[in-house]
Amino acid sequence: MAFESLNTLITRAGQVTRNRNTGGITLATDRQNPKQPGDEVRYTLRLDISAEVAKQARLIMGDRVDILIDRESRKMMLKRVHDGGWKLARSGGGGNLKIQVRYLEGMPSVPVSAACSSVQLTDDGVVFNVPKSARFDINARKERDEEPKQTEIAA
Repeated sequence: MAFESLNTLITRAGQVTRNRNTGGITLATDRQNPKQPGDEVRYTLRLDISAEVAKQARLIMGDRVDILIDRESRKMMLKRVHDGGWKLARSGGGGNLKIQVRYLEGMPSVPVSAACSSVQLTDDGVVFNVPKSARFDINARKERDEEPKQTEIAA
């Protein structure tokens, strides 16, 4: 007998799981199904920021931040800006924040939500490592979505 987590089954089925912020910053690539027949599937890059990190960085809902990426060092930075950038939104309760950006090639992408490591506050902003599972060359979530599921393999 072997036990299998329901989270594994839900993830394999392509369903969204409840956001579980790990106390730092979490990177996710989300799938948005078409609203109208004939529309294409869209993907977004989402960064979830825990209440603890937001408080330390003095970030609040409505602040604007730019997202900077260094592909070579696999680091990202959230930098507060006055013009442009993306607006921080509430993510669930407890002071968690999030940023969602339409996914474009060259952005980091993960097959499933993953915690970012080495979150550091600097004079320039919040710097953190991109998860090891992240890819910059392809949309890892789209690739996972297109893999045949277990039921298709068995048929």
